[in-house]
Amino acid sequence: KAGVHGITIPSTSDYLPTKTGYTFNHWEIQGPTTANCNNSTTCYPGDLLTIYSDEEFTGNVTIKAIYDINYYTVTISNTNTTSGASSLSIPYGGSQTVTVTPSTGYYLSSVSCPAGYTCSGYGTGTSYTGTQTVTVKNNNATTGGTLSFTGAKRSFTVSVTNSNTSSGASSLSIPYGESKTVTVTPSSGYYLSGVSCPSGYTCSGYSTGYTKTGTQTVTVKNNNHVGGGTLTFTGTRLTLSQTCANAGKGTVFAYGSTWYRKFNNGACYTRYRVVAPVDWYTAQSSCPSGT
Repeated sequence: KAGVHGITIPSTSDYLPTKTGYTFNHWEIQGPTTANCNNSTTCYPGDLLTIYSDEEFTGNVTIKAIYDINYYTVTISNTNTTSGASSLSIPYGGSQTVTVTPSTGYYLSSVSCPAGYTCSGYGTGTSYTGTQTVTVKNNNATTGGTLSFTGAKRSFTVSVTNSNTSSGASSLSIPYGESKTVTVTPSSGYYLSGVSCPSGYTCSGYSTGYTKTGTQTVTVKNNNHVGGGTLTFTGTRLTLSQTCANAGKGTVFAYGSTWYRKFNNGACYTRYRVVAPVDWYTAQSSCPSGT
């Protein structure tokens, strides 16, 4: 009949429309123009929808469901990295970006994207030590998740050079903040006189001096240094007096083209073989005491 007619819009869940990835917000009247809810074309569940007609109304009122897109939280976890946000709020089917930076001495080794999402725009490996921007896309997922960034230690090369020495390796690959060892042996007739450690490193476990003629193990530690360097071992030729001092009593040794023997008094004398099997004698008028 002509006049104002009304109906209460149902508010129970059975009457509320659903759409994946969205949340129902309200109804919007599409027509006729005489229909309204509280003098508005926007109607919420429980509102009274009215229509005025100056004659019998036999048509339909068309209403459209209006939805809000859902946002899902992606939490960010960092291991030896830092990121530009602790979490992301990503719309259904949409994307967000976040920066990631490896800690000093580390590189980005892996990125674990949550299920239902795609992560892109980044690289992993030893060359990726700087800040990168990662795009995280929701592939129509209806849940959040955790995005994990992981950094791994970088290793730096320390070259080993030898001067009148020999070492157990030509170079060392030392992880950031860690240590490696290498052996060093002076050449025959030489002693370890110097060890030059690269900047940012500490070398320990060795001694220098004319008594250090054997093999030693040197520990090379990276002191949280970003970069490699050169480790140099130097040997110096023993003098005759040093060779004599190092020799045991009764020892016969060669120095250059001349043979020497150390006597009980601690001195070393040139030796000449006179007649076999006669033992060695000194080139002096009398033998030292105790020989």
